[in-house]
Amino acid sequence: MNIKIYIINLVRSAHRRKHIVKQLENVNIPYCFVDAVDGKSKNIEDFTDYNKNTINITGKDLKPTEIGAFLSHKKAINQGVIEKTDWVIILEDDVVISPYFSDVIKYLKQAPKDCDCLRLYVRGGDFTARPSAINKRSTYANWGGALGYAINRNGMDKFVASSDNFYIKIDNFLFGHWLHNMVVYE
Repeated sequence: MNIKIYIINLVRSAHRRKHIVKQLENVNIPYCFVDAVDGKSKNIEDFTDYNKNTINITGKDLKPTEIGAFLSHKKAINQGVIEKTDWVIILEDDVVISPYFSDVIKYLKQAPKDCDCLRLYVRGGDFTARPSAINKRSTYANWGGALGYAINRNGMDKFVASSDNFYIKIDNFLFGHWLHNMVVYE
């Protein structure tokens, strides 16, 4: 099984890159960095994929940094498609790698057939600290948090097919089953 880790990192955040490399020293999975799309000094009009004509869940436009985040995750998922990986683990550069991270790899190798995506990290929580609690997502409470997830070939294809002309944050999009029909476990 071909599993690879992609770490989303802003080029200007070298300190975060160093920090996560140190954490990945004992993880026996190939990883690479995906240069994040930096929206900090841009305007909404600079992003042609962003659909500013659609009302966002919040009722207002995304910030350029949120658009950059969406495009960064899209870039990482597209890289997984290009490299023909079975599973891609996508991590933002500020996650803390759990000592149970190897359990995630074991799980991916025997994940249920309907599992397209597995949430690993969310704001205020760490999936890998409780690896035995994997279940199909049935509620949409705490649906944000795209800090880390694993996505398989089928999930990548669903994401790519539905992510053009986006209008919501990556967190809401990725875990919004009604947008792309991905089956998400957590």
